[in-house]
Amino acid sequence: MNGSGLRHKRCRCLRVKDLCFDMGHIVIRNGKGGKDRITVLPQGLHDALRNQISQVAALAVKSPVDLLLAASA
Repeated sequence: MNGSGLRHKRCRCLRVKDLCFDMGHIVIRNGKGGKDRITVLPQGLHDALRNQISQVAALAVKSPVDLLLAASA
C-alpha cells in the first residue's frame, strides 16, 4: 500500500482487525524479530479499503451455490 511502507506480502497478510480507521494506523503482526509494530494508514485508502471490506462481507453472506451460479453466468 502506497504511503504505509508495507511490502506486498505484508499487505496480503493483513486482516480487517489490523486496520484502525479511527486512529489512522495499521497493526503489523509478527514483524522483524517477531514483534508487532504500527504504521500509518493513508487517508486516501480509507474509502477503497472500506469498499473492499463491504464487498467481501457481501460475498461471505451468499451461499457457495449462489457463488458458483454467479461465476458460471
